[in-house]
Amino acid sequence: MEALLNITHCVRIIESIIDLARRDLVCIQSALILSRSVFEGLLKVTWMLHPPDVFDCEARYVAQLNTEIDYLKKQNQDIEQANMSEDTDDFKIDIRKIINSVSSASS
Repeated sequence: MEALLNITHCVRIIESIIDLARRDLVCIQSALILSRSVFEGLLKVTWMLHPPDVFDCEARYVAQLNTEIDYLKKQNQDIEQANMSEDTDDFKIDIRKIINSVSSASS
């Protein structure tokens, strides 16, 4: 399911690149950044779905989830250290919910 979501996301990015290409050459920098995002997304899908050993597929997926959990935890810590205004309280609560749900799913 994660791979399908990544592929769908990459297709949407490719559509954005085509739209930028139709508009003007000035948008080339944005198109290059989006192209790299597509490349990285498809590499991740290929890495997760086509390991040399069939049994590594699930381990790679769990490794990817752990990477995302670590990223969200770090982001949450950065927000708390910054002592941002009350506007970010809902955001911090949402991040904690995501971390807890992904942590329980990967366990």
